[in-house]
Amino acid sequence: MKKIDLHNVNWELIGDILTDKASNKQKSDFENWLETDVANESFFNDIKEIWVKTGNLSYGYSQETNEAWEIVKLKTTQKRNKVFYLKPAFYSVVSIAASLLILLFVGKAILYPDETIFSAKNNSIVAQELPDKSVIDLNYDTELKYKTNFIRKKREVWLSGEAFFDVEQMKTKPFIIHTEHGNFKVLGTSFNISSYKNDSLLSLSVKTGVVEFFPNSLHGSIKVKKGEQVHYNINNKKLKKHKSKTENYIAWKTKTLVFDDLRLEEITQILEKTYNTKIKFENNSLKELRFTAEFKNQSLDKILKVISLTFELEVEKIDNYIKLLEIKNEQTKDQNN
Repeated sequence: MKKIDLHNVNWELIGDILTDKASNKQKSDFENWLETDVANESFFNDIKEIWVKTGNLSYGYSQETNEAWEIVKLKTTQKRNKVFYLKPAFYSVVSIAASLLILLFVGKAILYPDETIFSAKNNSIVAQELPDKSVIDLNYDTELKYKTNFIRKKREVWLSGEAFFDVEQMKTKPFIIHTEHGNFKVLGTSFNISSYKNDSLLSLSVKTGVVEFFPNSLHGSIKVKKGEQVHYNINNKKLKKHKSKTENYIAWKTKTLVFDDLRLEEITQILEKTYNTKIKFENNSLKELRFTAEFKNQSLDKILKVISLTFELEVEKIDNYIKLLEIKNEQTKDQNN
């Protein structure tokens, strides 16, 4: 891809396009310019992204803007030892161009021109549509990256955390997900990947279609079909594949939980991931209690209340975690005194 000669850029045309002031003739010229070389389209997309993200720029001429333009002009021409003069009639256009160029050269480090990044913070879940119409739901503390040339060359993303993917089918362009401990390849399917940095397990759960998993430390790959789950132990490098009886693995997204004679320890692990919390037990015997129930769009407090009433437990909130304790009756208290 060739480099853009900034001296030959039609800033007046770009300014009118961005400010929606272009005539039909200008719009036609602009389309022809874009089609001349892919570098032109990439260059304009960079400028447009900066334009949108900055929100408001001063369009009028000012001494500060003119001085800034002179600095940018000098930096872009000093290697050729040329001086680039501008006519007064173009100052309004130059003010826009100066702002854009300054942001283009100085602001690139902030805007990550080579990649787009989406992230979900500590207490939020984010849904994002990619350029190929695939939809990704990001769980808490998750980051997703993809290159700006996504779909034009290949569909490739980088994941840290947990996300549910609903991938648009494109037979000629596989969808590839990179994580710290393995890669995933699909054509069009829906599935959940959990790959947090500090977790010892990497998990894949397939809702529809087939996903091919390539663990970093193992040769070859494993295909996971609809209704199957794979857990990859990062410490001992072992893989376990089994059938998934429920869709609790995406309860963080759907808020639908199904517990069928599950141990309380397993239930609290699911609740921890679903509601981004920590749950502890007063003693290990409580972990072995078994519970059956189904919840839809219920708060964590309501679910814990049902569990506590079922087993006569007390729910205690301590700082940043929850503790489950046995309720001691009066007879037990008397015996202890």
